Amino acid sequence: MPPKRALSKAAEDGQRNDPSQKRRKDEPTERRQTRASTKQAAAQGVQPAVVVAAADDFEVQLHPRDKEYAAREPLLGRVVSAEDRQVCEGLLKQECEGNPRSSWNDIIPHWYDFCIAVQVEAGRRYMCLLEVLGMRIAGDNDGALTLLRQERGRVVESIIPRGKIQPVPAGFADAGEESDEEDEAQCDEADNGEVDVAQKDFLAMTVTSCTKTMFARTLREHKDWWIVLCRHWSGGMLKRFFQKTEYSAEDHLAVVDALRAMHGVPDIIAKTREWRFAVKVGQLAKAFKQVTSPSAHTAVQPHSLSSYRRYAWSHSFGLIWDNWTDYENMKTTRPIKQWKDGEERLQINMQNFIAALCRFPGIIPTACNPLSVMFLTTQDAFLRAWRTWLRPSLDACKVPYVEKWDPKAIYRHLMSVSITPEEEDLTEVETAKPVVAPAPHPPTARLKNPPLRFDVGWANIPVPLRTIIFHSWWFANMKLDQSRWAHRPKQPGGLRIPMRDQPVQELKIGTCRHCRHLPAGQQCVQELRMQKRSDAEMEELDGAVITWAEEEDRLPPKGLHGARNETKYRSPKELNLRVIEPDEAIINRCKRQVVRVIDAKSGEHVGGVVYNMFHPETLEEMQASHAKAATGTSIKRGALLCAWQYGDMYAWGFRQAQGGQAGDGYTTYASTKADNIEDIKNIIEVGCDAECMLQVLRSCDPPAFKKIREVTQKAQLNRVGTGGTTSYYCINYMSCEHRDTETTISMSCQLGLDVEYEEDFDFAFLEYGVVFRTVINCGWWFDASKMHGTVVPRHSTVKKFGKKAMSSGIHFTIRKKDMDRAELLSGMMDRYWRRVALWEERM
Repeated sequence: MPPKRALSKAAEDGQRNDPSQKRRKDEPTERRQTRASTKQAAAQGVQPAVVVAAADDFEVQLHPRDKEYAAREPLLGRVVSAEDRQVCEGLLKQECEGNPRSSWNDIIPHWYDFCIAVQVEAGRRYMCLLEVLGMRIAGDNDGALTLLRQERGRVVESIIPRGKIQPVPAGFADAGEESDEEDEAQCDEADNGEVDVAQKDFLAMTVTSCTKTMFARTLREHKDWWIVLCRHWSGGMLKRFFQKTEYSAEDHLAVVDALRAMHGVPDIIAKTREWRFAVKVGQLAKAFKQVTSPSAHTAVQPHSLSSYRRYAWSHSFGLIWDNWTDYENMKTTRPIKQWKDGEERLQINMQNFIAALCRFPGIIPTACNPLSVMFLTTQDAFLRAWRTWLRPSLDACKVPYVEKWDPKAIYRHLMSVSITPEEEDLTEVETAKPVVAPAPHPPTARLKNPPLRFDVGWANIPVPLRTIIFHSWWFANMKLDQSRWAHRPKQPGGLRIPMRDQPVQELKIGTCRHCRHLPAGQQCVQELRMQKRSDAEMEELDGAVITWAEEEDRLPPKGLHGARNETKYRSPKELNLRVIEPDEAIINRCKRQVVRVIDAKSGEHVGGVVYNMFHPETLEEMQASHAKAATGTSIKRGALLCAWQYGDMYAWGFRQAQGGQAGDGYTTYASTKADNIEDIKNIIEVGCDAECMLQVLRSCDPPAFKKIREVTQKAQLNRVGTGGTTSYYCINYMSCEHRDTETTISMSCQLGLDVEYEEDFDFAFLEYGVVFRTVINCGWWFDASKMHGTVVPRHSTVKKFGKKAMSSGIHFTIRKKDMDRAELLSGMMDRYWRRVALWEERM
């Protein structure tokens, strides 16, 4: 690292070459006068308040120390090279994180939170700070404000759900408050060498990748602080979640800091008996018990429920507690609570169950786990909810005789008993009622299914619970309709039995009575055995664009992601790809066309396509569902795919975050919420869409369907439908050729297509040399770990249609890391009562 003298010289050279210095001659007189008054105040020993010009939406007021620091260190605009800037950033990080007693250790995060209203990774924070301070020193306050606006917009668009932004209070003194003489002394002391961390500073330390080593070292050196630290953490958690009645963003950010600090406790300490003793005596084990309880959502303050969804506190703290528990050596004489289902199958138990949900509406954790609204859609979903949060919550609310209830019987009675509708009791929010199809004539007609009647009276059931019951019936009915359509397209109607699935009947070649006497190429079920292309060829084509467009009409990449002449364009004809198209003669005769792609060497089912995929009414309902789900904030993918993101992709479901934002964990996408009745309907409709697609795959290609089941069978947490998929609702979405390394079989369906050339928006399964021609009401599945992508439309098409929905559809996938995380969390939650018994034992 260069000495300070060299940096100062670089700063002086940069100041002479700084374009902003030339602009000062032309700047308004008012601004020059403001700067002069600022210098005069500084000369008199007064720290001036540095305020950026007020904006329409926020006003930025910075700490007086920013002026002092900027005067000492080179900043952007005064640094002549990238190397100097890197050194400057390093000095700033060292100042902020190397010394926990430095005032900048607190000022920088709070400054950033105040200006941008969010928390992001540290590197981005330092970069923005340097740029803003550089502009401020150059006198370009307007430019600094513009930069802050752009930065906030970028962060808000990527990680914060719209309408949910909570400004974070500034954690530092304003201009009119006390000066920083004490902080200056601390900084001077830090410059003289290594500083011993005081207990007060240690408790307030923000543990990051830079301070993690110092935090661990201090823990090892001061064992007498362990109990105090645990008491500090436990008191903050219990106070913020269970005692304070008003929301404070700063409080919840403090819990995030505590979570990061707990992650910073090294295993060499966390696995010791002394640390476990401190956790117990410091009441942290008690806090863990309450915060991670399966029924915690019934006890926390209402303002904390959204925080539970965003940060997944039960999972995050539960994993830490689980890691600190020595299951081999910790013993207990206390009985470990075991959940054993009852055997009473009386209908009155179902009535009592509904009455309990009416009396305690908070039992269903919609605010912190939006996918809980799907707990009645299938029996598996109900039993999973019963064992993870439903029965523990009923028990916590002291509902009598819960231990005697048989959950399967409750679900059977709940979903089977129906009577004459009480129309006078219905409200406007229940217009989309479940439906039932009559017996086969006419096959596409449907009658409305009557609502259920309960002893409590339909009008006394809360509207959210009514909506869940109605739409769960609708989910089961649509699922069965689509299952029948997938097996026998000519007979979609018939009596519905929501409790039972249609038995799996594989569509085998040569078994259709309409076409089994015809040549293989004219039958409705076909198989293509394709040779997998070489890895060398795929490596060369990674990131390539497959298109039918002529050279002058090729679509260029967006923005700064790549130059047009550097993009590898290839046509399907040039690569000798086989195009699979719908055959109207087959579809008219057999009502469907299925083509499976099989690896010629291994015999593995790797993909396929089906035409005339959905029941006609199912297709209409999914198109309506897509229109509602494809709203909000579109997700962004990696730089390679962002270059071709001319369209939008809206995600629904749970995912394991990539990281970057403090406290991120296994939680929902921002769009997946259940704040009102429409949100509840949307979630169940999204689950139903995925379920209908799975029913098609189940019939058309059972080996591919089995792959999904094998991946998801152990991950029994937060599933959309029965497949545990993450759904993406796409409008005009396209991609270059790529591989998704952490996925299994993925599936897509085409719900809308309005293009001038029929080959635009085809799907290229490049690794097996095929192209699926996409039309409305078709679907395709593929091994996403193999090279695949969109047949990119022509530039003239995109330019002509603009923002109009040329192509719309649904894509679902199952990411391995999501399933692994769900499996890990499921096991951790199953051990909850054992942990409670072990930690309640006397140490």
